[in-house]
Parts: sequence; structure tokens; C-alpha cells
Amino acid sequence: MKKCIKCEGNSKSILCSKCKKDLMKKGRCVECNNGTDNLFNILNIYLCNKCKNNNEKYKTITKTRSKSEYNLNEKDLSILPFTKVDNPHYKCAAPMTLFLKTHVENLSKIKKEINKIGKNCKESF
Repeated sequence: MKKCIKCEGNSKSILCSKCKKDLMKKGRCVECNNGTDNLFNILNIYLCNKCKNNNEKYKTITKTRSKSEYNLNEKDLSILPFTKVDNPHYKCAAPMTLFLKTHVENLSKIKKEINKIGKNCKESF
């Protein structure tokens, strides 16, 4: 019987009976090269918890905060890679949509530059 690290489910096969995670698959963290079974879904890379939590480039932000703090809309965010996770605050609520914070920041800067160029074009006519 194998134990799943992700959901603590048990299974006799190679897939967890609860979350269907491949219990035999283990990768190497892209930052420290240590063995890990944590797949960072947004970038589809293996990343250990230590590196994920201590590295600014892997910080995530929710869709709601992306919209309110960076003035982005659904259409803007639709081009970014994301992952959905269970809402830790409300178990019955819809899953949270998470984006990489660096992606959201860069998209916001690009949008501001485009708006700035658009205003300059309008003023010159």
C-alpha cells in the first residue's frame, strides 16, 4: 500500500485512489535539483516546497486580486497560464484561479503602455 503525499490517500496501484496522482512519478526540482513529487502546474515543472516558497518568481496571485490590484479583466487574464485549487477559506465555494504574480505584473505593465501610446496617438490628431 502506497501513501499519497498530496492528499494522504492510500492505494495499491500506481494512482492515488483519492486524487488520481501518479504515486510512482517523481521529478527533480528545477531550482535545487532535489527529488520532489510536487508539480507546479502553472509552468508544468517540478518544484519543491522550499524553492516555491522562497523564490519570488513562483509567487501566485488569485484572479480576484489580479483584477482589482492590476486593473485587468477576464479577457486580459485569459491569455495567461493558470491553475485551479480548492478554496481554502470556503470548502463549498468555487475553486480559486491562481496566476503567477510576475505574469500578472508584466501583463499590467504592457496594458498600461498600450493605453499610454493610444492616448498619445489621440492627442496628436
